[in-house]
Amino acid sequence: MSKVNCPCGNQLSNVCSPSSVEGYLLSGYQRDVISDDGQIQADKLCSILRDVWECQSCGRLAIAYPSRGDRTLKWYKPEDNIPGKLFDE
Repeated sequence: MSKVNCPCGNQLSNVCSPSSVEGYLLSGYQRDVISDDGQIQADKLCSILRDVWECQSCGRLAIAYPSRGDRTLKWYKPEDNIPGKLFDE
């Protein structure tokens, strides 16, 4: 469980499971974790995913650096300031 403070002042928390503020990013270069029949190779997947957080107030996305040990986030803000609700069901 983690909390992230958005530059807009909103605090994001992934306490709920599944989380509506947190998801994962997989690069196109790392598609080898998905086999030809569409199955995901879980043993490879966890080491290459990046955490992505979406602020439900301003729509900013926080993307974690590739190294899981690095707690640095890079923030991206949508031009229309509207959350995309990327992780809602």
